[in-house]
Amino acid sequence: MRLNLALVFMVAFLAGCEKGAPGNTAVDTEWKPASDASAAGPSVLGSSGTLEAAVEPIGNAESVSATVASEVAPSNTEAAGAINARIHQAAIAAVDNLNSSSGPGGGNLACAWAVNRILRGAVGRTFDHNGTSSMDAELRMGVSSGTVERIAREDVQPGDIIISPTEGNRIGHVGIMGENGLIYSNSSSSKQWKQNYNLATWDERYKSPSRNLQVNFYRVTTAANTEGV
Repeated sequence: MRLNLALVFMVAFLAGCEKGAPGNTAVDTEWKPASDASAAGPSVLGSSGTLEAAVEPIGNAESVSATVASEVAPSNTEAAGAINARIHQAAIAAVDNLNSSSGPGGGNLACAWAVNRILRGAVGRTFDHNGTSSMDAELRMGVSSGTVERIAREDVQPGDIIISPTEGNRIGHVGIMGENGLIYSNSSSSKQWKQNYNLATWDERYKSPSRNLQVNFYRVTTAANTEGV
C-alpha cells in the first residue's frame, strides 16, 4: 500500500514538471502565432509561409529616380545664365582690344566675324560669319537643335546676341547685349570692338524706313568650352 502511494505521487510530480507547473524552471519553446492578427503587428509572412519584408512600396523606381535627377541637376536656365555671363564679360573685355582689320572687308564687314571671336573665346561656339544673313540662319538652326534659344525683346539679358540680318542691299549688323540695353559690336569706321549702340539707337538705324530690317535676339544655351560654366 505504501509502495503504491509512492508511485502515485511520483507520477503526479513528473506530470506537473512536463506541463510547466508553478515553480518549475522549464521553458516552453514552441512558437505559437497570435490569435489576433491585428494585435501581432504587420505580417512578415507571405502566402507561401516564407519570410517577406514588411515594407510599404514607395512607388515606381524610375519615377523616383527621375524626380531626384531633376532636383539635383542644374536647370537649363542656370546653365544659360552662366554662359551668358561669360559672353557678356568677354564682350566688355574686348572693347578697344579686338581689332577687326584682319576680318572681312578689312574690318568694314566684320561684325559677324568679331562676334564669333567673342563667342569662341568665351564658350567655344561660333556661327557662320560670312554675313549676318547666314549667321541668323545658323542661329535659327541652333534653335531647332536646342543649342540656341530665341528670345523676346522683353526677356533680353546681357550676353544675348542681337542681330538684324542683311536683306538684299539693306545691310544689317550683329552685336552682343550688355546691361541696361547697351550693345557691343564691331565698329567698321574704327575697325575696333566697341560699346557703340543701345536698343534705341539700334532701332533707329536698322528698323528705320530706309532699312526696315528685323531685330532678332538669341541666347546660346550650350557651350563647347564648359570650363567655369
